[in-house]
Amino acid sequence: MDINTLLAQPNALPSAPQAVLDLMKTFDEEDAHFDDIVECIEADPVIVAKLLRLANSPMFYRGRPVESTGEAVRLLGQTKVRSLVIGLIARDNFPALPESILNQFWSFSATCADLSRYLAGQISSDEDAAYTGGLLHMIGELVMRVGLPRQMASLDTSKSGLLSLQRGAAEVQLLGYSYAEVGAALGKQWQLPERIVRIISNHRSPNLEDMADVNAAVVHMASWRARALELEMSEDDQIRLYPVATGKALGIEPAKIVQWTPAPSR
Repeated sequence: MDINTLLAQPNALPSAPQAVLDLMKTFDEEDAHFDDIVECIEADPVIVAKLLRLANSPMFYRGRPVESTGEAVRLLGQTKVRSLVIGLIARDNFPALPESILNQFWSFSATCADLSRYLAGQISSDEDAAYTGGLLHMIGELVMRVGLPRQMASLDTSKSGLLSLQRGAAEVQLLGYSYAEVGAALGKQWQLPERIVRIISNHRSPNLEDMADVNAAVVHMASWRARALELEMSEDDQIRLYPVATGKALGIEPAKIVQWTPAPSR
């Protein structure tokens, strides 16, 4: 199935709730106010419930219950909350997928987002865009698992499993496109900012000579490290498989990323 046929399927690209579309607009508002973000989220009680459940989960729990949207925004920060809400809604738009897959996908994506923000900070790049791009960079994989279950299952049982370093290349070989192109299409439909769509689209093969692709390169590096963590790859193997060209372009030494570890709750 070519990408246009996949994207034309009725349930291939889920629609975003209005509250999420309104939240998207605040990404491009440098002076987006705390109250505006809270108001966008609270317009949809379902989203509020999902956010509070996440804020009180082991992944983000800080020792006391979070009981309101405002408290969640203050605790986690505006950028993280906006990105997490978008990620939650995207994740929950695929209820037919096994919970084990969704949990693995979410854990990996959250780790990638945290590392993307860290790396962007190391090179004085846009940490907020890097975090959001890292969280959503693999969202196209969920679309493909719904629309192409047989093909995705065949890759899962090969050496190119869900979080394999070769996953994207294997999808291109099998289908002619990967989760990156599909995710960018979903990002456009959901009216994500262009800089976020660009990260999703280009992170697999960022243009290392184009400053506009710096955060795509950051997410490329972060995704590699997050996969290595999920696969429990040895430090020696990580050094051997380190994406040298991307590391050189970003000025990031292998030791800096190989020694990075996610928060204990991750």
